[in-house]
Amino acid sequence: MKEVLHFLLTERDVVALTTMCLLYIMLIMLLMSVRLYSKQRSSAYVILFAGIVMMIVDRTIALMDFSLQEGTLQLLSIGRAGLVTLSFIFVNIAVLRLYKRINRPMRLRFILMIVGVPVMSGISALIAAPDQNVLTSTWPLIAYQAVIAILCYVLIAPRISQQGRYTFSLVVHLGILLTITLNITISNGTSSSLLMTQHVVTLCYYTILFFLFFERIVENLQTTYRSSITDGLTGLYNRRYMHQRMNQFIAGKPKQVSLIFCDIDNFKRLNDTKGHLFADEVLKTVAQIVREEVEDIGLAGRFGGEEIIAFIAHRKAKPPVIAESIRSRIEAEAGVTISIGYSILRPKMSIDQLVKEADEAMYYSKQNGKNRVSCYGEIKHLLSPIKHIK
Repeated sequence: MKEVLHFLLTERDVVALTTMCLLYIMLIMLLMSVRLYSKQRSSAYVILFAGIVMMIVDRTIALMDFSLQEGTLQLLSIGRAGLVTLSFIFVNIAVLRLYKRINRPMRLRFILMIVGVPVMSGISALIAAPDQNVLTSTWPLIAYQAVIAILCYVLIAPRISQQGRYTFSLVVHLGILLTITLNITISNGTSSSLLMTQHVVTLCYYTILFFLFFERIVENLQTTYRSSITDGLTGLYNRRYMHQRMNQFIAGKPKQVSLIFCDIDNFKRLNDTKGHLFADEVLKTVAQIVREEVEDIGLAGRFGGEEIIAFIAHRKAKPPVIAESIRSRIEAEAGVTISIGYSILRPKMSIDQLVKEADEAMYYSKQNGKNRVSCYGEIKHLLSPIKHIK
């Protein structure tokens, strides 16, 4: 049993296993970046792609068994360290680019970081001694990566929403560099246990990085979807989405459904006298009140202009009570009045008919003094061709 455990924990096996896991994670990230770039055309995915390709090249080289002279192995090791450093820079640029556009001063800082890689690689090659371990010859690049990690924390962490997770990834990366440094200092780069620890911590780093990117992609998808179904000014659902959801709901044969149709009184005059910015703020306040009143019992949407609808789908909801609460709150809190009409869904009735009846009831309210609530069922016998009044 001990022999089996010893076999499983050998340096070569740990390195091979962690490398294969890393390659798998990187392959997924690579495919994600290609797929997302084809949809969004964001430079963030191009930068991420480049960084991952560099790391894949390095990990592939790590799996190969080279029979080279010591000096050539040192140069190969320095080249790999430079490639890993470039990959680290590119990945961090991609993180920032997923959240923010990179302005000119920030772009200059990153260019200087990239230029520093061949400089530090050259220094590593110049100071490398023939009798040094290949890992020992890379210490200038290791120190440079530590400086870059600190700079990335200062430049990037405050500018992204996943600040905690990103900071943790940088700490883990510093842990990788610390492990390499200890290996160089304590055993001239020959400690098997520290080398295995380095590979395991590297795997942890890229796992964190994967989840960081995945979370951001989910955020982007949610934002894109949300913007497609909501009104940009009020945050209420847009007319198309409301119509879709209402049709879906009545297809399930609900027991009680009603529609409340609201229109702000004298809104055009408000625009003309107070200005569009003031009118927009009033509209947002009205929208917020309607949303709050129907939050647990239905959906609120912007039908068009200053028209807002509330779709009520709750068997215990009382449309006249809800409509009156909306009207009174708007009068008290928004500094304007509102005309409201509502209608209750009947058997074999379509959503278009429901909206039409609520709309007619609302215009009846406008024609009869404004700032009031009208029920279509109660006033339908009084309706005649109505001139729409704003």
